[in-house]
Amino acid sequence: MREEIIQHINRGKHYIQVAEDLAELSYWDDVISRAYYAMFHTATAVLLSMDISRSSHHALNSAFDE
Repeated sequence: MREEIIQHINRGKHYIQVAEDLAELSYWDDVISRAYYAMFHTATAVLLSMDISRSSHHALNSAFDE
């Protein structure tokens, strides 16, 4: 599972970089979208590090509510 955590962290970093690049071009809707995916993948990595696995965005949100 450790490799999966690293992959999600790397995806989160990637989407943050893309969001920053898009912000320089003032593509705000796309910035928000990429920032959301950065959060999703980072949150997934956090949950996986706690041995909690969720496969959908809604389930991920529910896991944090728990």
